[in-house]
Amino acid sequence: MDMRETDEVAGALRAELAPWDQLPDLGLYMDQVITYLERMFAPMRPHAAEKLITSAMINNYVKAGLVPRPAGKKYERAHLAALVMVTTLKASMRMDAIARLLRAPSAPEDIRARYEAFVRAHAAVRRIVAEQLPAGDGAADALRLALAASVCCMLSEALQEPGCMEKRRISEK
Repeated sequence: MDMRETDEVAGALRAELAPWDQLPDLGLYMDQVITYLERMFAPMRPHAAEKLITSAMINNYVKAGLVPRPAGKKYERAHLAALVMVTTLKASMRMDAIARLLRAPSAPEDIRARYEAFVRAHAAVRRIVAEQLPAGDGAADALRLALAASVCCMLSEALQEPGCMEKRRISEK
């Protein structure tokens, strides 16, 4: 990897999701939400050419119950938190799997608790990846990360199946 690639990888690994208290607490219109999310995720996606999120995607997430309905046409902190979680996971998971994980809770305090736990887990995973990722061949490292994401996604989906944990306990005996 050249120095620029190393800097970009390090920047992506340092990029953090905004804590709950740093999410905007005033109502944002759709275009403002899109701009906010694009800016938040830009350090994690240094070479991304396609749009991260569109108004159609947000509307679909609301229809699917992944994001609470906006108040009028404005999106509050709880909406942004749900959108950050969906946007983060959609890079490696199918929408039906995300829906099983993140069905939008109705109470704002439930969304806050879920989001805060999500941000902590995201930081922990970034630390693990940073520790395990050798500074070496960019293509080989990219393949390893893609495979790790794939395995993790499959395991996550398996854990969501009814009785999965019980089957796992039985097989471990």
